[in-house]
Amino acid sequence: MKALLIPTDSASNEYRVKHNAYGGVTYYRLIAPQKAVNALGHEWEYFGNDLNKASKNDFNTFFKNYDAVICKHVDSPHAAKNIQLACEKAGIPLIYDLDDDLLSIREDNPAHDSYKQGAMKRVYLATNLSFADALFVSTEPLKERYQTFFKEVMRVDVPVYVLPNYNDAELYDFKTKTNENKVVIGYHGSITHDKDLSMVLPVIDQLMYKYPNLHMQLVGTVRRESLNTLFAPIYNKMRFEIKAGTPAFDEFPKLLMKMRWDIGIAPLIDDVFNRGKSHIKYMEYAMKKIPVVASDVYPYSKNAKHALLAKNPAQFKQRLETLIKDKKYRYELGQKAYEHVTTDLQYKDHAQEWVNAVQSVIENKR
Repeated sequence: MKALLIPTDSASNEYRVKHNAYGGVTYYRLIAPQKAVNALGHEWEYFGNDLNKASKNDFNTFFKNYDAVICKHVDSPHAAKNIQLACEKAGIPLIYDLDDDLLSIREDNPAHDSYKQGAMKRVYLATNLSFADALFVSTEPLKERYQTFFKEVMRVDVPVYVLPNYNDAELYDFKTKTNENKVVIGYHGSITHDKDLSMVLPVIDQLMYKYPNLHMQLVGTVRRESLNTLFAPIYNKMRFEIKAGTPAFDEFPKLLMKMRWDIGIAPLIDDVFNRGKSHIKYMEYAMKKIPVVASDVYPYSKNAKHALLAKNPAQFKQRLETLIKDKKYRYELGQKAYEHVTTDLQYKDHAQEWVNAVQSVIENKR
């Protein structure tokens, strides 16, 4: 089976344009599945920013080489129309993939104004999805959310398939790096988690009073305009270190492995948007063999088998303090998470799920 993979984030910054690179969403939803599926003998192709060059700007002819197109949501109505029409002329299905609930973005998220009720990107989203032959999502809550939207708002019947995010341990070169005289809590993520962080940062600040050797590092997650708000209630500011992330996913695994973290956190407030998230942080922390304290919200309560779950800030504080005091427990829990992810949550062991889903869409199209 031959499929064409079309991203939307390969032109979101200068680095990605120059290196034809991609972000985490494209990695987890296109690149990693592609690698696993191709290992089974299929031919899924990804061109990124070079698609126009490869197709010689003739999608109508180029798409006839494929059995299906899997596309991340396209904001540009012109590009979306070209893709849709080319698929129609080639007689192949157009599959969209979404890894977020774009219908429920909170006001603290920089993307909120673009996708709020009445915004043009929300209109483009609805229109594009209504012409799709199928939608792939990463979680059951996302499936339920979009199915309801299709049925009650769009009045269309679009099949929705759940294809979870997994991990590729081959990307991570684990080397034991311990802190002798301090304990470091680590967190990495996008710039969309202000409310999630505001829930847990004061708790860590409180623990710093009791544990002078406690520090925290945050990677790639804090916007300049959020600094004052997030750290206004924080007293031990000098023990919080904010580090830049990477402009694309290609350098991220190396950066993550360099961080000397003893504990990882994955805070999420419990709302509709976050219930559509997946357990990526748990899997990435597991590659460092460090224990995770995560919010007791669907992404982690469902999939983070060896994380310590917390329902509120008080439980976050209790779980973190347990790990701060017990180095042996930190090691044991981190090792269990690593074994869980490398044994049960690898793309290479779930590639057939993607193959089956695409083949099902192809058959339905026929």
